[in-house]
Amino acid sequence: MPPPIPGAAGSRNEAFAKLAAESGLAAPELQRLLSGFRRPSQPPPQAGQQRAFDAPSSPSATPNPEFAKARLTGNAAKLTIGMATYDDYDGVYFTLQAIRLYHPEILGDVEFVVVDNNPHGPCGPALKDLGNWIENYRYIPKGEISGTAIRDWVFREAACEFVLCIDCHVLVVSGALRRLIDYFQAAPDTIDLLQGPMVYDDLKGYATHFKPGWRDGMYGTWDTDPAGADVDQPPFEIPMQGLGLFACRRNAWPGFNPAFRGFGGEEGYIHEKIRRRGGKVLCLPFLRWMHRFNRPLGTTYTNRWEDRVRNYLIGFRELGWNTDQVIEHFRTFLGETVWSAVVARLGPDVSPLAAPRSVEPAAAEDKARA
Repeated sequence: MPPPIPGAAGSRNEAFAKLAAESGLAAPELQRLLSGFRRPSQPPPQAGQQRAFDAPSSPSATPNPEFAKARLTGNAAKLTIGMATYDDYDGVYFTLQAIRLYHPEILGDVEFVVVDNNPHGPCGPALKDLGNWIENYRYIPKGEISGTAIRDWVFREAACEFVLCIDCHVLVVSGALRRLIDYFQAAPDTIDLLQGPMVYDDLKGYATHFKPGWRDGMYGTWDTDPAGADVDQPPFEIPMQGLGLFACRRNAWPGFNPAFRGFGGEEGYIHEKIRRRGGKVLCLPFLRWMHRFNRPLGTTYTNRWEDRVRNYLIGFRELGWNTDQVIEHFRTFLGETVWSAVVARLGPDVSPLAAPRSVEPAAAEDKARA
């Protein structure tokens, strides 16, 4: 059965009116009957509800007025729930609708921001159209930026002081979002990065954090601290965690290195940047979430080893970490033949064969995140 099409109600009402008129109903009765089939009208936004965007630091930071209009209704929202996506309409749809269905108590306190990393792809029109059905929803097309650093735009576009950034294929345990909003309201000046246990598909096991260390082309492996077993236990510090779900005060977000591209390299790196700014990385036991990992139909975004190696080298150099461990792991994991091909595609600026040099975030980029 196809979904309802916005704007089609008029033609249906005309056909229905013809049938009703032929039935001989009196005019007042006919008017009352037809009124039940009209699409509800949306009240105009009240003064102060539309976000006044910060002055852009560069032309690329200028918000697109067609998509960047806040659609907040009622009281001012307290939490931006944002996600970046690349041709994953199903993920966005079910993630957002699960929040609306199973967290109804927070809908008056949140806005939704979807940053589309492929707005001209097959999912772009449908993602934009969700704004016709979901209140407080903003669609931000960002096809000119590639890869994991796209999540910075969730924070740049957020209308709220506090931001929850999630993957577009994540489910959040019932009640957790209400508690997160309450946590922020009780600690409005926090500069910490807040995360929570990722629940496995069996709904029993969970991982509270990443344990530092290399495995299978990635820095960090899932690990479990018993302190996260009870949702009512207090927050506790962790070294790092997968970034399928994380929350931070907007002005405390340090941002990814703008030279990042493609997939990978952000875990561990962003956590260290939070700590160097005086914050902590905390696991909130109540902030439980699930992540869809399997992709039976494959992925549409590009996932290349050279991008991942490049991001790790750039991130480690920015932090002053020794890059020998990056080189050693990927050379062993990929094998000498593949590793040599990856190095050849990296380019002279970030090649492990070049003299170590940090690629620092541009000052304008840091200012834009503030």
